[in-house]
Amino acid sequence: MSKSGFGPGTLRFLKELRRHNDREWFHANRARYEEHCLEPARGFVAALGERLADLMPEVRYEPKVNGSILRQARDARFAPKDKPYQEQLVLRFWSGATPRAGPLFWFRLGDRTLRFAAGIHTFSARELPAYRAALLDDERSVALGEILGTMRRRKYAWDEPHYKRVPDGMPADHPCADLLRHKGLLVHRDIPPPKDLGSRRFVTACANRFVALAPLFAWLDDLV
Repeated sequence: MSKSGFGPGTLRFLKELRRHNDREWFHANRARYEEHCLEPARGFVAALGERLADLMPEVRYEPKVNGSILRQARDARFAPKDKPYQEQLVLRFWSGATPRAGPLFWFRLGDRTLRFAAGIHTFSARELPAYRAALLDDERSVALGEILGTMRRRKYAWDEPHYKRVPDGMPADHPCADLLRHKGLLVHRDIPPPKDLGSRRFVTACANRFVALAPLFAWLDDLV
């Protein structure tokens, strides 16, 4: 990790960004962003990615912007009414050639909340039929049910179904009816940011969080 690591300066910057989310403020404070967010993120991604790869060889990471580190600026072409900057530091880890297909591990650090998540936010046109077919397969659907049951007991959550009805041609009374109404499946848990953000112990704790989410990651990874 970088010498500074995540720390009070990171959370302080994110808190101020939440209060002053505009381009003029961000450009005036870009040096602080690079010192307290971007540089520590590069070191953190390298340290956590190495730990995850030891435990799950399929996991990939790139300690750079547009790799494991998402850009702080939002793309105004797709959300012109949104605030110009994300108010969290967002990191991702994936399997496969690129992070654009298949499941992801997500790390979202804000000044008030740290979110750990795994899954696929929105299934692609190729992934959605495969997901639905898996739910109609008894063995695979039971496996997913057991995974989600474990996640629920560990206080993880996921969004409500996107669609009002199950897809055409599928039984409305199917045991997986609620899951069939999803357009993605992302399991997440929020905790307060811990005080040891810059420590090796924090890297280990994050790795353990993602290992706990690994069964869902693997189930989804099998689809693609």
